[in-house]
Amino acid sequence: MTAPPADNPWQTGVQVYDNYFAQSTDGATFGPAIRVSSASSNPDGSSYNNLMEQFLGDYIGIVSGPHAAYLVWTDSRNATPCAPVDAYRNAIYAGSKTAVAPNPDKVCATDFGNTDTYEATVSY
Repeated sequence: MTAPPADNPWQTGVQVYDNYFAQSTDGATFGPAIRVSSASSNPDGSSYNNLMEQFLGDYIGIVSGPHAAYLVWTDSRNATPCAPVDAYRNAIYAGSKTAVAPNPDKVCATDFGNTDTYEATVSY
């Protein structure tokens, strides 16, 4: 994971991530990291079912063969954050015992929660 590019600096509440591949041929050191995601993901565009936390995903893996590595990950590049969900999260983290979770189907864009599984192949 890394900070976004210089033309998209960190902002409060906006934390995006990218996926990288790095290879070790000697078991002790690694070559340079290669970015394999073609766009950054914003976990704020998705959520666990209780809406209290952003969702990074739980599908991530790599298989290495003699000539290539095959990577998969959960990606939220096509998801849209939802202000009412953010407000609910802020209230919960501020200690509210009375905050009511919004209904995303009624108050969020239709692509809130849109996470996809992406893949990349790195030949070597």
